[in-house]
Amino acid sequence: MPTFHIQNHTHTIASTLREILEEMYPHEYVACTVMHPLDTHLVVDAPNKAAIRTALMVIKDRVSTARADVTTPS
Repeated sequence: MPTFHIQNHTHTIASTLREILEEMYPHEYVACTVMHPLDTHLVVDAPNKAAIRTALMVIKDRVSTARADVTTPS
């Protein structure tokens, strides 16, 4: 399984990215790890780079939806 490094992102993106990758690839090993609390990058084990890109797009869409829900007056 390939390992990728994503610079300038840490725990929040790692947790969310891992969750999406697990949903997308339930029968494959995926992981998103910040190796040390002072690190400024995360290490991602994913099937391929396209999987990470797709997962990041899902995160982007979910954040956009959440922002719209929060800013829409009830």
